[in-house]
Amino acid sequence: MFPTFLRLQALEQSLPASGYVNAKHRLQTCSPNGHFLRNVPLGSLVVETLGVETMKFAFELGNKRRLMSSHTLDTTSPSLWTNLCDDVASKNRIFTRVLRVATNDLDMYKLDSNDGVMNQGLCSTFCKSDECRAFSYTTSEKRCDTYSREIDEEGTANVSVSTLYFSKETSSCSEVKSGSPSGLYLIYTKEGKHVSLFCDMDTAEGPWTVIQRRNSGNVDFYRNWTEYKNGFGDLNTEFWIGNDLLHLLTSTISTLRIELGAWDGTRGYAQYKKFQVANEAQNYRLSLQTSSGNVSVDALMFGNGADFSTYDRDNDKSSHRCAQKFHGAWWYKNCGISNLNGRYQLDSGDDISAMTWKEFPSTRNRAPLMSSTLLIK
Repeated sequence: MFPTFLRLQALEQSLPASGYVNAKHRLQTCSPNGHFLRNVPLGSLVVETLGVETMKFAFELGNKRRLMSSHTLDTTSPSLWTNLCDDVASKNRIFTRVLRVATNDLDMYKLDSNDGVMNQGLCSTFCKSDECRAFSYTTSEKRCDTYSREIDEEGTANVSVSTLYFSKETSSCSEVKSGSPSGLYLIYTKEGKHVSLFCDMDTAEGPWTVIQRRNSGNVDFYRNWTEYKNGFGDLNTEFWIGNDLLHLLTSTISTLRIELGAWDGTRGYAQYKKFQVANEAQNYRLSLQTSSGNVSVDALMFGNGADFSTYDRDNDKSSHRCAQKFHGAWWYKNCGISNLNGRYQLDSGDDISAMTWKEFPSTRNRAPLMSSTLLIK
C-alpha cells in the first residue's frame, strides 16, 4: 500500500520510479523508496496532492526564494539541496497519510496551530519534537496543526480531502516517545515493512531493541538454519528475532549490549560499538568493534568476523561442527568462548553446551547462565 504513504524522507541517489524534468519545472512521483532528485537547481518546494493515493513534489524555479527563515534558495547553488532536504524532510521522520479520521476528540491533543504554511511538506517540519506524533494540513487556510498522539484510521469516516492528516511512523525504538513503557511497538522499516519489536525503555543508555531474550528455558533454542533465519519464540518472553531482520536492523551501524545473569545472582554486561550482521548470502557474518562493560572476558569479540552456524549449516572454521558440539547456534569460529543460544539448564557445574559466557561469573570457566538479553540501538 505504498502509494498511500507520503514518505518525507531525504535519501541520496536513485531517481524515482517515474517523473520528468524540463526547463520550466521539475516533478517527481514519490517512489516506493521515497527517493528525491539530488543535485538539481533549487526553487521553492511544493507538495501537490494528486488524488488520495498519489503525491508529487514540484520544484518551481526562480532566481532566489526563501523557504521558512533558514534557507535562501539559489538556483545556481545545487549544494544547498542537502540542507533543504534536511529541513523539509528528515530520514528520521516518516509520516503516513491517514485517509479516514474521526476528528471529534483531536482538539484535546493539539499542540500548536500555525497559519500561512505553504504546503504539507513544510507543515511536517513543525512536527520535529518527540512530543509531536501527528499533524494535519488544511489546504484552503494554509493551516498546520500538530498533535501529541498518533492519528488512527477510522474505517467508517469519510475520506478527508480539505484537511490532510499524517501520523508519524516509528522507524526504530529510539523514536518511541520518552516515558513510554517497555513493550511491543509497531516499527516501520526503511524497506517499508511494519514489524513488531520489543522496545526496552528501562535499561541504561536506551531505548533499545531486544533481539534475543532467555530467562526461563520455555523456548528451545536448538533450532535449524531456517528457524534462525526467520526468528522464533514469543517477543514478550523468550525469542530470537531472526537473522534476516537482524541484518536489516543493523544495516546502519549499531551498538550491541549484552545483559547476563548467573544463577548465584551475579549480573554483568558487555557493550560493543559498530555491530553489524551481514545478509544470508554472507552467512550472517558478525562484525563489531570496541567493547566496554563489567564482564571479565570479552567473549564475543572472539567471534568477530565469524559466520553464523546452526546444527544443519556448519560455517565455523573448526573440524568439530561447533553448533552440534555446543548444542546451540552462534557466531562460532573455533569454536568460541560464548554460547548464548546454548542449552538452558540449571548450574550444576561447568558445561560448554549450556548457555555460557567464558569466566562469567569471574570465578567460573563455563557456568550455565540463568538469563541472557541481547539489545541493539
